[in-house]
Amino acid sequence: MLSLGSGAPGCGKSSQHVYLCKVLPNALYLCMESKDIETLEGSGVEYKIITKLNDDYLEDPVLTLSDLKMTIHDIIKSNKYRNIVLDGVSDIRKYAAAEWIYKDNQDRLRKQMRPRETISGENKSAWHEINERVKGILRPVINWANITRNNVFFTAQLKDEYLNDKKVGKVINVGEWCEYDVDCKFEFTHPTLDSYKIKITKLPRWANDTGVYEVDSILDVGFLSVLSERGLLKERKVVSNETKV
Repeated sequence: MLSLGSGAPGCGKSSQHVYLCKVLPNALYLCMESKDIETLEGSGVEYKIITKLNDDYLEDPVLTLSDLKMTIHDIIKSNKYRNIVLDGVSDIRKYAAAEWIYKDNQDRLRKQMRPRETISGENKSAWHEINERVKGILRPVINWANITRNNVFFTAQLKDEYLNDKKVGKVINVGEWCEYDVDCKFEFTHPTLDSYKIKITKLPRWANDTGVYEVDSILDVGFLSVLSERGLLKERKVVSNETKV
């Protein structure tokens, strides 16, 4: 089962996914955000911090993406884990863009050209390469989850949505292809000081549809209940590894 949870900072995404790793068997939490290290250290869950920093404590996009790709490769090859949380998939495209600029500047330096700092929106070739880089990293774990029936939980941030240069709202900060590939989509919000809400916006056909699409979740166990009540954590028949995805 593939799940995508989205929401603004402080809405409970990370804490509730950490709780999943506490209670689900053979779970591993992959973190793309250094700010969560202290929380994970005291959580009792098995985790790995993916983000790599350089000597100046700045994020190193090249090493980060390389480590993420290798970590996913090792997970698939070992088949040790049944529940994977990848917290912060929105950051992958950010790192891929920074990696593209770094590698392009290496080439520009050899040609004695001025280094670039950003990528223009009209540079379709660059954005295509960046999108393909992100897909190349995530597609293996998506296919693995579909074939093995293991669970993969993505979390994503929100970004501003614009229409005619005017901000009209917020959208999930991932590629449309990723939203299409996942089985479930959940929107996390924190409307009051003592409550969280989870809105279900996508469910697979095989889920138990209880008809409740917005639930109050004051405790961390709330997200677990949402998943359990809909049969999303039940054992499912594993298909052949020759299945085409």
